[in-house]
Amino acid sequence: MLSTILSAMAALASALTSVFAIALAYYTFQHTLRAAVRPVLVFTLTPDLIWQVQNVGTGPAITVTIGDKWLGQDWGTVVTCHAMAPQAVKLLPWIHEGAEIAAVYSDIFNQFHTTRCVKGRNETLRGNRFGNWTPKRTEWELEVVRDPELLLYTEKDLRGKTPFQLDVMRNEFYARKGYRFRRADLAEYFSQLPWYKPTTSDQVEVNRKLSHEERQTALFILYFQDRNNLRSK
Repeated sequence: MLSTILSAMAALASALTSVFAIALAYYTFQHTLRAAVRPVLVFTLTPDLIWQVQNVGTGPAITVTIGDKWLGQDWGTVVTCHAMAPQAVKLLPWIHEGAEIAAVYSDIFNQFHTTRCVKGRNETLRGNRFGNWTPKRTEWELEVVRDPELLLYTEKDLRGKTPFQLDVMRNEFYARKGYRFRRADLAEYFSQLPWYKPTTSDQVEVNRKLSHEERQTALFILYFQDRNNLRSK
């Protein structure tokens, strides 16, 4: 009788061990699979001082919502954006200012992730940390220039210019705010002008000093260059 009980207990223990092993294997497999297809969005400034977001993860970001604000204030712009494949990059031309940018996005398992960027530093977090967000806009390019009265140059002013001349026109706004250029040709060009006084390499600081008209005009020149294949760098 005792031997029968011991055999039954041994069989039960073996069965429990097998179940535990299967459960652990399944959990490990699911964890590995999720990690293998996890999106990770990061925010950076381009050399043209335009904010962009890139998916540096290994999986697509299915739903993407991006917001920006000044610290201590409400989120001024919350935009629902298109899905982003791994390594995809997208300009965020509507983000002109703001000490904080954030993105909430989901993976293929409908698990949410959050990226916060405060003063240029990215932090990735699990879950949706901004559940009370109410998107106010639904397209990427809402801030592409629409009002000609905001422009300091028109398309007529840009026609016939070389790629470098257009680069100079676009970057003069930043030069006048004291930006120290990394591009050798721009640094050399502006160094010959008596008014150019480079004081900082901080892209965020310089971008913050631009007026709305200057930002819109710089973007307008950039889009003109891209549309006409007139980028020199």
